[in-house]
Amino acid sequence: MNDTCQIPGTTVPGDCMNYRCKISNDKSRMQLKPLGKISCLMENGTCLDKGDTITDEVSCLKKECKLYKYSNNTVATGIIERFYGCPYEERCEDIGTIKQDTQSCTTKKCRMFNNGLFMNWKIIDQGCSVGDGCRNHAERWNEDTESMCVVKSCNVKAEGKNGYTWNTDIISHGCRSFNGTCYYNGDTWMDDGCFTKNCTVSETEDGGSSMKTDIVGGICKAVDGSCVEYGKEFLAQEGGPPCVCVEATSTDGYSIGQTSCPVPAL
Repeated sequence: MNDTCQIPGTTVPGDCMNYRCKISNDKSRMQLKPLGKISCLMENGTCLDKGDTITDEVSCLKKECKLYKYSNNTVATGIIERFYGCPYEERCEDIGTIKQDTQSCTTKKCRMFNNGLFMNWKIIDQGCSVGDGCRNHAERWNEDTESMCVVKSCNVKAEGKNGYTWNTDIISHGCRSFNGTCYYNGDTWMDDGCFTKNCTVSETEDGGSSMKTDIVGGICKAVDGSCVEYGKEFLAQEGGPPCVCVEATSTDGYSIGQTSCPVPAL
């Protein structure tokens, strides 16, 4: 509408509807009264009739044209927007829908407030993001390497009203043998070379842990792969004479098995 003065009874064109200029009932002022069909002007320049609604399926909004009457007997039109769902990846999800985000490891629920005036995705569960995906709170898993055994746990804590923090904790740290068995601090075992090994786990400066595998002893190995104690006879090679496993000392100071075989006669 323009801002020029209008004579009472004049029809004044608006953006989406016409108005009539008239004197108020108490004759104290001039008023513009809607004339004919009542409509609202949309953002895109189109008109929406009073009571009609349009739906935006990306933003999850229903838009309705409303007529507002004020105490001074004036009226105005306006668009009221209400959510009917929550936007998610360029589509609309229903209220109450639960979604899992595999990148952030969050579980979210679509909620609506104040009869649709507001909505949000509330985080209702949080996990830990690890290399192969998501882990739940308190879940434990193995992250083993060729020489090391590690058991980790997911630790999630609530922070504020709607926030969470998470981290992964090392529950146990050990040494892994040739056959995949895990050993922990102070454990010893015999490897496939007939050496006795010891696992040592220590705390690092940053509060983590590290492991070390040391050879602490050894005996002899027969041609068939079996381990032979000191003083026992065995075959060191196919078709060879019986040999004896003799205790010796390594350069590092631990006992090892040394093969003693008879010298063939000339």
